[in-house]
Amino acid sequence: MKTIRFGFLGIGDIAGRVIPCFAYATGVRVDAAAARELERAQTFAQKWGIPKAYGSYDELFADADIDAVYIGTPHPLHEDVVVRALRAGKHVVCEKPMGANAAQVARMIDEARRQKRFLMEANWRRFFPAMMQLRQMVREGALGEIRLIESSCGFYAPWQGNEEKRLFNPGLGGGAMLDMGIYCLSFTWDMLGGKLPQSIQATAQLAPTGVDLQTAMLMQFDNGTIAVGTTAIGTALPPLLRVIGSKGRAELDESDLSVLRYTDAQGKEQLLACPFEGKGYQYEFMAAADCIRAGQLESDISPLQQSLDMARASDEVRRQIGVHYPFDEEE
Repeated sequence: MKTIRFGFLGIGDIAGRVIPCFAYATGVRVDAAAARELERAQTFAQKWGIPKAYGSYDELFADADIDAVYIGTPHPLHEDVVVRALRAGKHVVCEKPMGANAAQVARMIDEARRQKRFLMEANWRRFFPAMMQLRQMVREGALGEIRLIESSCGFYAPWQGNEEKRLFNPGLGGGAMLDMGIYCLSFTWDMLGGKLPQSIQATAQLAPTGVDLQTAMLMQFDNGTIAVGTTAIGTALPPLLRVIGSKGRAELDESDLSVLRYTDAQGKEQLLACPFEGKGYQYEFMAAADCIRAGQLESDISPLQQSLDMARASDEVRRQIGVHYPFDEEE
């Protein structure tokens, strides 16, 4: 099996959480790190035992030994780097959300198809064993007809004194919707096989900087299914994912994704063990590597059309709640 060699760029907090998970992975490794300052890249590479460090992204793209790149920059910056990587012949795994709006996502997808390179949004929880198990249960009809989907994804961070930081800065795509709301949309899309909502209604509390501190979404689907999603960066929400069908319900506590709780229509409960190692980021990279080796240009688990559909839904939510970014004019 060919090992897929990754280069990492955007070596901030998220990259520091992802890198240790490669210790549990097979068929993938990290061979290079890049930053805008060579010293920063060298420090990161030394810390994690990465063989190569580059002081520019273009140097990484020019490395013929690197098969694919992981992009962990702030989401408004994704498009430029993704396009450059694709044009350099690299496959790309891009941190969620793939773009800060649907126009950016559409252009990245178009470029990937022009260059015939693999592109995937790194929505890590989609690839967990528990999510794979739940997705299979839904597809096989174990829960019956899906009636209600509930998702709650959020945390508390104080905005006072942090107005310029990414979470609260409109210029950096801050706010709950793009940071955590993407998980609510992803879970809903997963459980319904990518069906689009017939309608979306949203309400929010905004920070003085103009980004959303907390947002609630109500989605109605043409088959009658209702989805409710709550997301926040200003409220410590319970980490819950639940899908309720005519034959039973299943739920995940995101603070412990090693257990899937299933309750049948008679109220009998089962705890299904879905163990994993480390923090679980390795699964998305192993899945991407499998696709690259097979010559696929996108993932069946995280398909590009779903990334675009979720970006469009996110744009609609932001339109309704009045969150506007400076770069939205490019749409």
